[in-house]
Amino acid sequence: MQIIESIKDIQIYHKKHKKLNKVIAFVPTMGNLHEGHLSLVKIAQKHADIVLVSIFLNPLQFSAKEDINNYPKTIQDDLNKLKALKVSAVFTPNVTTIYPDGKSNAPRIYIKEFETMLCAVSRPDFFSGVATVVTALFNIIKPDIAIFGEKDYQQLLVIKKLVKNLHFNIKILSGKIVREPSGLAMSSRNNYFSESQRAQAAMLYKLLNNLKNNIINNSENVTNINKYILDSKESFKNNNFEIDYIEVRSNTTLNIITDYNSIKKNSSRLFIACNFYGVRLIDNINLQ
Repeated sequence: MQIIESIKDIQIYHKKHKKLNKVIAFVPTMGNLHEGHLSLVKIAQKHADIVLVSIFLNPLQFSAKEDINNYPKTIQDDLNKLKALKVSAVFTPNVTTIYPDGKSNAPRIYIKEFETMLCAVSRPDFFSGVATVVTALFNIIKPDIAIFGEKDYQQLLVIKKLVKNLHFNIKILSGKIVREPSGLAMSSRNNYFSESQRAQAAMLYKLLNNLKNNIINNSENVTNINKYILDSKESFKNNNFEIDYIEVRSNTTLNIITDYNSIKKNSSRLFIACNFYGVRLIDNINLQ
């Protein structure tokens, strides 16, 4: 496994393998890798000859309220996990490499369609940070394929819109949410919890499934699904989840859906974001 730090060396690596007509797949990460990340690597390996993973803690994805210094940094453990999977190469740039004029002066990219909904409401500029760094990484690495996880579903659609509108010749693949045995969606943020808090956090997925079943099973009696969402909030609150949002939205456009007839006509998904003991959790489940 080759570890690459500079853009020049990435360009050499890319040129070498494209001369051999190799298909290159790319998995971008911020490190602190878990089985969710590794599942994306395995998808990449099924679709490409060369799998390149980046580890870059992007400062543009952190607001003033979020301390980037507290984010877990486990670079050696990450490299060991990737080496065990026989990843072809790992790109580990520093901030100056990605943002040569400094992070404050980096040109920002906004996908306005998704900037006023779901996580973007409470985390303004977050998806601009994602779109900006992914654009930079796509331009540096020039992959044929890139893989993103469905846990960050809004991010996945931001990337698809980015690729379409900036005319990147890159195929975007997605990976299903990987869960702990308890049902809790795997996330680097789970490491912030104590053992007991982590066990309690598993209730999020159970309550989300309860809400899904209430919406689906009682759909003929109530057309407005917001009733079930409102009724469910007390259960979340009683389990120490401070709700940011619970919404049903289209799988393809993220347009909000409020009645069951629309669920039947559209592929839709139930989204949730909340704070649990000071840690932000997100999750989603398909309603079809």
